[in-house]
Amino acid sequence: MKRIVAGAFVLLCLSGSPVLAAGAQGNGGSSFALGLQLGGASSPNGESGFSGLTARVGREKTIEGILAFNQGGTWLINGNFLIHSHNLFHQDPISGIKFYGGFGVGVWAGHESGFWAQVPLGVDFDFAIPVEASLYLAPGIDIVPTTQANIHFGLGIRYWFM
Repeated sequence: MKRIVAGAFVLLCLSGSPVLAAGAQGNGGSSFALGLQLGGASSPNGESGFSGLTARVGREKTIEGILAFNQGGTWLINGNFLIHSHNLFHQDPISGIKFYGGFGVGVWAGHESGFWAQVPLGVDFDFAIPVEASLYLAPGIDIVPTTQANIHFGLGIRYWFM
């Protein structure tokens, strides 16, 4: 099981490399955000809450990584590729509202270990300062140790370094 989790993590890291390289060579407006994430997961195995760190690279096409944990001692590592809509709204103090969708994979380890795939859907709220808040819902499927539906949900806040 540890080999499966380690292999999934390596695959996750390598899958983002071409996108990060393209973003660095592209429009030169590449940016980085770091923040906090609070959320939960629900599956036939039960529900759990989690909190952790989130990092994003890119604004329109985004690579997102989440490192989280819960009180039961389970650690989550999740990576998503997200595509954002154009700015849909502008009203002080909110400078923009953008919907996003994408795909992602993750691993968890603790009392039990496993691997899942998901389709994150959400909305980001940009503010006049370089701070962003988000809400998301990510239906998915646990692949290892058993195949079953799951759903992740949560909210986050990030600071954008320009």
